Amino acid sequence: MRLIWPCMKCLFESPVLQGGDAAPRMFLRADLDDDGVLSATCASGHHSRFIIQNPKYEILFESGAHALLDGYTNEAVSSFAVALERFFEFYLRIICRKNELEQKHVDHSWGTISKQSERQFGAFCFLYMMTTGRAFRIPSAIADFK
Repeated sequence: MRLIWPCMKCLFESPVLQGGDAAPRMFLRADLDDDGVLSATCASGHHSRFIIQNPKYEILFESGAHALLDGYTNEAVSSFAVALERFFEFYLRIICRKNELEQKHVDHSWGTISKQSERQFGAFCFLYMMTTGRAFRIPSAIADFK
């Protein structure tokens, strides 16, 4: 996934901070890797690395929103679907950590369902019920859409 990010060195050297015009070359397009690290070099040759602290599902959801605003509906739907799956994974991992389960067991168990959306949703629904004491309900607006 590509994100637009400002080069901090250019930002501090630019006339923007002195009240001048913004230089578009201070913005760089960076590829986000699976570890949440952005790496890129701007037009001025400054190499930058940023660590994104947002959970992956938030970044994917935002990417879907941008795609939708830009008119790329297929890409938007795909990003939203993947964001929802990453949210399920995030929720499951948080609950497993809260219950002090060993990471290797969590990773192995997630690996058995990582490529199966329906099973991820099922695992989420049952874990939600176990932690909240009530069944997960799909909002009526979504249920009526089906």
